[in-house]
Amino acid sequence: MALISSSSKKLQLLTWVDPLTVDEFDGTKFNAAPPALQPQQPNKKAQNAPNSHIHGTNGYMVPIPDSDNELLGIAHFHRPHKRTTSKYALHGHHYTHAFYTIKEDSNGRYQLTRLSNEFVFRSQSPSLHSGDVVVDADIIQFASGLDIVGGGKHVLISYGINDCEGAAFFVGLDRVLALLGDYLPNDKQVVDFMATIK
Repeated sequence: MALISSSSKKLQLLTWVDPLTVDEFDGTKFNAAPPALQPQQPNKKAQNAPNSHIHGTNGYMVPIPDSDNELLGIAHFHRPHKRTTSKYALHGHHYTHAFYTIKEDSNGRYQLTRLSNEFVFRSQSPSLHSGDVVVDADIIQFASGLDIVGGGKHVLISYGINDCEGAAFFVGLDRVLALLGDYLPNDKQVVDFMATIK
């Protein structure tokens, strides 16, 4: 779940990346039951709409400087997508990540605007290095922190490794924007851009 900074007087939360779902909390029904989250747009996840199994995101959707109110997020996939125990991990494993952006349209609804290809973080473990070359990534990497710093020139990413340690690194904002690529057509979801590798 990621907080969204907007001009709305209600607290907005991105609760699903695919299908893109934004909920609102107006602060008046905090103690109400059921919970006072009201879908800002139809909750396609609850309607069993097709999805890519991309999930998880940073805690706050980060405004991109000098953009047209575009917000940056990072999410992940893990394989297999079901959270069953395996020889690798208690839950999900073999994580990959993707940057994505969203933007509020003229009707006040959020749209997925850009999406990067999947990637992994270089392992920090010496056992996965061969000389100066990193030969693999950790099987569990969970990106949870994302911010734009350094006068809008750098992206700070923090993440967990194998559910037992953390790391952080910087990458240039220009590099992240290049990874995001072209703008997507309206009303498209992550699942619309997934393809089977042959």
